Amino acid sequence: MHIKKLILFSLFFLTSLNVLNAQFKENGSAFKYSDRCWQLTDAVNFQVGSVWYEQKLNLNESFDLTVDVNLGCKDADGADGIVFGLQPVSTSIGVAGQGLGFQGVTPSIGIELDTWQNFDFGDPVYDHIAIIKNGDLNHLHTENTLAGPLPFTTKADPNTFLNIEDCKSHSLRIVWDADNKSLAAFFGCDSLIHVNVDLVKDIFNGDPNVFWGFTASTGGANNVQGICLKYTSLLDKIADTVVCRGGQIQLKANGGVKYAWSPATGLNNPTINNPIASPDKTTKYAVNITDACGRKFIDSITVRVGGNPFTLNLGPDTVLCTGQTLLLAPNIPKATYLWQDGSKDSTYTVNKTGFYKLNIEQNFCKAQDSLKVRYISAPTVNLGADVDTCLGKKIILQVFADDATFTWQDNTPLRSYVITQPGKYSVGVKNKCGEAFGAMEAKFHACHLVYVPTAFSPNGDGTNDTFVIECGGDVLMIEELLIFNRWGGRVFSATQFQPGDHNFEWHGDGFLPDVYTYFLTIRYIDGEIETRTGDVTLIK
Repeated sequence: MHIKKLILFSLFFLTSLNVLNAQFKENGSAFKYSDRCWQLTDAVNFQVGSVWYEQKLNLNESFDLTVDVNLGCKDADGADGIVFGLQPVSTSIGVAGQGLGFQGVTPSIGIELDTWQNFDFGDPVYDHIAIIKNGDLNHLHTENTLAGPLPFTTKADPNTFLNIEDCKSHSLRIVWDADNKSLAAFFGCDSLIHVNVDLVKDIFNGDPNVFWGFTASTGGANNVQGICLKYTSLLDKIADTVVCRGGQIQLKANGGVKYAWSPATGLNNPTINNPIASPDKTTKYAVNITDACGRKFIDSITVRVGGNPFTLNLGPDTVLCTGQTLLLAPNIPKATYLWQDGSKDSTYTVNKTGFYKLNIEQNFCKAQDSLKVRYISAPTVNLGADVDTCLGKKIILQVFADDATFTWQDNTPLRSYVITQPGKYSVGVKNKCGEAFGAMEAKFHACHLVYVPTAFSPNGDGTNDTFVIECGGDVLMIEELLIFNRWGGRVFSATQFQPGDHNFEWHGDGFLPDVYTYFLTIRYIDGEIETRTGDVTLIK
């Protein structure tokens, strides 16, 4: 009961493969690690992993699969192997151990890649391949082993049995021929195993619809095992396409070393995998692909040609006024329309700022155009009330309007205007949606007039007896007054008082004649705060 390696199918042909990824269901230890690759088991004992395609295939139709398989790096202690299986039961199948994740699945057909010798199953000593039915991997039950078990060999040296737990990826191709009722597997470039069996009648009781996928397991020994899908005719056939008359399209086929496209007419190079086709009429192109093993594959694509190229012009980016609408009506007859918001009408009414985009298709020909629409309003002007402020101050007038021209009283064309002198000021504003006018007057006067004594004499003669703050009328509050002697000692302080308030004057009582320093914090009625400092002389 062991798992050893990972099987990957090698691709012989194709176009785009990414559509497959979301359609597979992973179970157990299986996980996807790249676009088309899955690790089924890690190097951990008693794991099981499986990957199944979620839609059934029809066995009344032939199919061709190529994968790369990697069955790990451990040899003597590596196990157990991988099975490619067909079954109608479920997409959640997988059992650990010597059953390779496929044991007991009934009805079923499986191609077994086994890397561990289970004596109780009649396994040979070498890594082997077999075709089994109904999930029975016991080769002693000869009625359920339809072909094999056979060693992995090459045509050049059929007597040497290959160890497939060699850290390498190996190409495995599986072919079902529905007409001839033949199931075959190719390992590398050599035919390996084959059986003639009516899968629909003899295995699946007349039901042709089955799931397909890969299972793997480990037991008392283990290996990293996984698969990479390369090509499957079930999913990777080239899709037919259309092209506008006079147009071109790039074809694509992968997985080969040689390519031969026919007819060559309209192709820039019929011997490469991705020629550019410029057909002048509907053409079916076939491609013969030869892989590294010399095997040939054929696929085809029909390129339909129709219609005549046309141009689409929604007009230039534009600016509209509030309340206006713009009708976009390209008038392309018998065309399908798709606007940026998903609507499909032949016309579109614009009523708000935005980016507008249209895709049109007419008889296989396509065109696209877009434009930006921006809405603006008619201008308004509000310069504010007349201003009476202090000399030395600046007044900044600003006008806000979109896409407008500005003309001030002195023909200044700017949005903003700076006033430093008294006078009457006005501006005219104009845009495509209208015009407006505004005016105001500015006056300036002397402000921040505060009178601080430079000396006082507290001698009681009624003249300059105290140190008191006076002002010209535009002081809101004296926030703080501090007076210090020449040694930094504070001799007086007062806070929050009005100028001229004799309750907050310094009398100088008890202090010697000297020069004192004051600090004054003033709040003005215009909101400004000023800090002043200076000297005052006490005279006696």
